[in-house]
Amino acid sequence: MKFLPLLMRRRLGLLSKMAIWCIYQLDCEHHAELPMVFSSRHGESSATNEILSILSTKAEISPTDFSLSVHNACPGLYSIHAKNQCAYTAIAAGTQTFSMGLLEAISLSESLALPVLMVYAENELNPKFQVYLKQKIPPHAIALCINACTTGDYQFKLNSYFQEDCPEQIDSLSFMKWFTNKSTSKLHLNHLSLSFQS
Repeated sequence: MKFLPLLMRRRLGLLSKMAIWCIYQLDCEHHAELPMVFSSRHGESSATNEILSILSTKAEISPTDFSLSVHNACPGLYSIHAKNQCAYTAIAAGTQTFSMGLLEAISLSESLALPVLMVYAENELNPKFQVYLKQKIPPHAIALCINACTTGDYQFKLNSYFQEDCPEQIDSLSFMKWFTNKSTSKLHLNHLSLSFQS
């Protein structure tokens, strides 16, 4: 993370560090000129937990702490550092967060006829809140450069796929395994289906 200024590195939570690091690993020289779709089910939950703890003591909240807890803090900080003046969207959609982020990125790429950054990041929840989830989500992040208008080395087709939510499935981890191994031609996410194209 030495490509980030020291002050920014100190301000970033783990989720934002993972997400921004992944963006800079992309084989995409012009990522600072692309619109972004950022998706996370819980965002910077550690910062939110800290604010809730402060509120419980009726103490004042630091404006800086608050600004780092909002859902679009990560793409906002990235855009400032990268001097990216393009629009970005921040999405949270429960168990469908990853698939809805992917759908939004593909739709945006098609409508703008431009590549779009799709970033997903998740951090481990505080044990107080973990009890409300059916699965334990490990810290991880994904960054993709989605281009719906050209062909490339990795092509996949998006299909509609409606079913009841599968809370036990972590879509982002299923996608990473599927995309890396290519062991099966199709992948069913919550309400979306993907298939590789030859």
